[in-house]
Amino acid sequence: MSANLKFFILSERPAFQGWKYFWAKNVKGFNSDLHCARCLIGSYIKPIGTRAPVNTEVDLAGHAVGDLIYVCGVAQPYRWANNFHMACRVTGAADDVAAGPMAGGDTVMLRGATRVEFDGSTAERSFAGRGKDFLTCRNFQFGAELAAGRFNCI
Repeated sequence: MSANLKFFILSERPAFQGWKYFWAKNVKGFNSDLHCARCLIGSYIKPIGTRAPVNTEVDLAGHAVGDLIYVCGVAQPYRWANNFHMACRVTGAADDVAAGPMAGGDTVMLRGATRVEFDGSTAERSFAGRGKDFLTCRNFQFGAELAAGRFNCI
């Protein structure tokens, strides 16, 4: 059953800019052998990308209540602290809005979803031998918590 889910970038600029990569996935699983986007198993969500429209609500069809969505942006020029990460669970409720401020002043919003908070503690505990590239990767940190059953969907 398809849930009501909408994507929106609130911006004072006429075009979305400042991101080398910007994507979202409907996350269904985790591959601990990889990090970055490839560790999160699932479909990329279009039109969420570096050419996403600003100040225009976009209907995202094909998502069910309970789905986990992960949104990631890699800042350009690159600075780890400026990268964007937001995990959320689809509720389908129009009053629920998952929102996250981005470096540069824009705000990403998903209407029909709530934010899911996570940290690196599960990754550090479960995958201590993976090294810095894995353990500082917030996609990997989220995936580790997903695999540990924290979000009850795999």
